[in-house]
Amino acid sequence: MTETRTLHYRVKKTRVDSLLYAADQDLQDLFDIDGQKSDTMKQFRTIRSKMTDDGDCYRHTVKYTTTKERPKGRMYSAGKTFADLKPLSRFLLEGYVDCDQVKSNASILIGVGKTFVLGTQYLQQYRKGEYKIQKQAFAKICNLDSLPKEFMKYQDIHIEICRINKVLADGLEGHYECKSEQKNHSPIAHKAQYVREILERAALECVYPIGIDELIYRYDGVMVHDKHYIMMQFQESDLDYCREVIHSGIEVPDNPDSYLKLKEKFELNHFHMGQKVYEEDDRYDLQEMSWTGLHENNMPLECLNPDTGKIVQFTKIWQRDATHRKHTRRVFKPFSIKQPLIDADEREYNTFHGLEYQYQENNADGTWYEDHVRTVMEPVLADYWMNLTAFRYQKPRTRNISVPVIRGDEGTGKGRLFCVDQALLGSRYFLITESMENQYGKHNDCMANKLYCVSDEVSKTNANLYKEPIKAFVGNDQIQINPKCIKPYSIDNYANIAMISNNDIILDSERRTLYIYNGSDYKNDTEYWIEFTEKCKSKTIMQKLYNFFIEYDIEGFDPQIHPKTEEKMQKTIERYNPSQEWFVQQLETDPTLEKWGEDSRGNKYIPQSYIRDALYDKHIETFSSCSRGSEFKFFLQEKEIFQITNQRIEKEKVVKVLKVKKGGIEKAVKKYSSYKNLQQTDETITIVKEANAEDFKPKYDPDDLDRL
Repeated sequence: MTETRTLHYRVKKTRVDSLLYAADQDLQDLFDIDGQKSDTMKQFRTIRSKMTDDGDCYRHTVKYTTTKERPKGRMYSAGKTFADLKPLSRFLLEGYVDCDQVKSNASILIGVGKTFVLGTQYLQQYRKGEYKIQKQAFAKICNLDSLPKEFMKYQDIHIEICRINKVLADGLEGHYECKSEQKNHSPIAHKAQYVREILERAALECVYPIGIDELIYRYDGVMVHDKHYIMMQFQESDLDYCREVIHSGIEVPDNPDSYLKLKEKFELNHFHMGQKVYEEDDRYDLQEMSWTGLHENNMPLECLNPDTGKIVQFTKIWQRDATHRKHTRRVFKPFSIKQPLIDADEREYNTFHGLEYQYQENNADGTWYEDHVRTVMEPVLADYWMNLTAFRYQKPRTRNISVPVIRGDEGTGKGRLFCVDQALLGSRYFLITESMENQYGKHNDCMANKLYCVSDEVSKTNANLYKEPIKAFVGNDQIQINPKCIKPYSIDNYANIAMISNNDIILDSERRTLYIYNGSDYKNDTEYWIEFTEKCKSKTIMQKLYNFFIEYDIEGFDPQIHPKTEEKMQKTIERYNPSQEWFVQQLETDPTLEKWGEDSRGNKYIPQSYIRDALYDKHIETFSSCSRGSEFKFFLQEKEIFQITNQRIEKEKVVKVLKVKKGGIEKAVKKYSSYKNLQQTDETITIVKEANAEDFKPKYDPDDLDRL
C-alpha cells in the first residue's frame, strides 16, 4: 500500500508576478527561454493557477506518494513543482536551502558492511573521492548481477556491492517481489536498492523538523525555507548532506512601458541627499549608499531609454534626471493637530512621519488612565503628570527639560505608566531600555528621532556615571547621533526623558529632577494589570485616549514649573506620624504600660482604652489639635506593623486592642528613620513614602516583565 503525504511551499508574490507579467524579451534574456513558446512557461502558468493566496506569498500544496512497487521507498510529487522548472527554479525559490544526500547509496552500503563485518575498502575510497567512478556508472553497477565489458574495470568495488546487496535482500525476503526484466538485472540488487531507498528516506526524515510541512521533496533530499533550515538536525544523521542556499542573482524588471511609471514607484522609498543616495524601508529606516552602490544594488532594474529606445539600467537614467526626488538635509520636526508644521520645506527630509493615531472629534475617553494616575499619585503630582502627558502630544516640538524619576515598590506598576506612551508613539518614537550606555554612551543612534526616552532600572552608579551626558542631552536643542560605521550627524532634539528607579538618585542640583512616587494601591493585583495591559493593546481604546490627550486642557501649564509641595509634605509627615513613632519607642524602651499582653503568635497588644488618652495628648502636642475618636486612625495606614482588632483579656470580656505584629518593632524603627530624611528645597523635590532606599529591590517584579 502506497504512502501519501501532503506538503506545501510558499513563494514571494513579487517573484511569481514578475515572471507572470514579464515581457517575452526579458525572459529570453534572463533565462534563455521564449516566454510564448517554451513548455517551461506553460508549466509555470499551470502551477501558478493551482496556487492560493497567503499574504505576501503564493502557496502551492503538493501531494507526494510512493510507488506501488516500492510503497516504503522514495516519495514523488503528483505533479510539477517550481523545483522542476529549470532554469526558473533558482529565481522562484531564492532563499530556500537545497539539502541533498551525498553518495547516499555508498554511505548506506558502507554502514551495512561494517555492521556485518564485510569488506568496504573500495566503497570508502569512492565516498572519499579516491576511487574514480562516475556517479551514473556507480548507480548502474549497484543494480547489475554481472558487469558488461565496459564496466569490468570496476570489478573490485562491484564485488563489495554484491556481497552487501545479498545481506540487504535477505532481510526483504517474502515482503517484496522483483518484477524487473532488464538485461543483466539482478533481483537481489533490485531488492537491495529498495532497502536502500527505505533507509535513505528514514535518514532524510530524521533531518528535517517533526511537524514541519513547508518543504519540497527532491528524490534523496529536501528543499526547505531558510526559516526552518536552522531547526534541521544534520548531526543526527549518518549520511553526509550537501547544503546550498539558493541564489540566482536575477531580478526581473517590470515591463518597461515607460520610465515615468517606474520612477514613481522607485521614489516611494529612494531619494538623493547631498553626495549620497538613501533607501527607505517600511519602518522609514534609511540605508545610505553611494551612486555606485545604488547602481550595483539595482543592476537588474531596467527600463526603456526614451532617448535611444534601448533597454538600459534604470538608476543610471534616474541619476541624470534633473527632476528626481532630492532633499537638501535631514531634519526631525514632529507635529500634531495642535502644533502643525507651517510652510514646511519640501526640500528637507523630515524623519518624523506622523503617529499611527490621528485626532478624531467626538471620540475621546481617557478617564480610565486618569483614574489610575490619580490613584497611584498624590493629587498635586497627578495633576502635573496628566498635564505633562497631554503637553507631550499636543506640543511635541516644545521640549521639557524636567526629568521625572518614577519610584515605587516592586509590583506597583511604575513601569506600566509608560505602556500608554509606547502604544501611542510606537517603537519608532518611543524608547525604554535598561542600557544607559546605549542612550548616553558613544554610539547613541537609538536616541535618534525619539519623542520619549525612558531609562529603566536606573542605579545610583549609572545615574552618577552618565550625569553629565544626561544634562547635555536635556539642555541641548540639537544632539549628535553617532551610529556604528556611519558618519555622525546632528539632528533636532525634541526628546523628553524619564527614569524608573528603585534608588534615591540625584541628577543635578538644578530645577530639573522631579521625583514621583508610584503608590502601592495595585501592588501585585494581577487581574487589574492584565486588564490595564489589554487596554494598551487595544487600538480602539488607544485611539480614544489619544483624542483625550489632544483635548485635555493644558492652558497655563508650564512643565518647567514643578508642583509646590506644602500639601504633599504635610501628607508625608502625617504618614510618618510622630504619635506612631512615640508609641513604638515606648514599646521598645519601656514596656511597662498597663495591661500589655502577648498572644500565641508573638504579637503584642494593648487595650485601646489604656493608651487612648496618652495618644490624644501626643497628637495635641504635635498638631495642636486632635478630634476625639481619631487617635488610632494613623495606625490603619501601617497594616504591615499594626492591627486594630478584638482580643479577649484574661478570660474577661472581649475588648478592642492595638496590636503590634511580631517583628513589627524592627520594621517600624526602619520606616520611621526615613522621616528624618525628608527634605524640600527650591531646586529638587524629593518625596519618600513608606520605605527608604534599602527597602527597594533592584529587579523587576515578574508582572512588570510583559508590560511593554
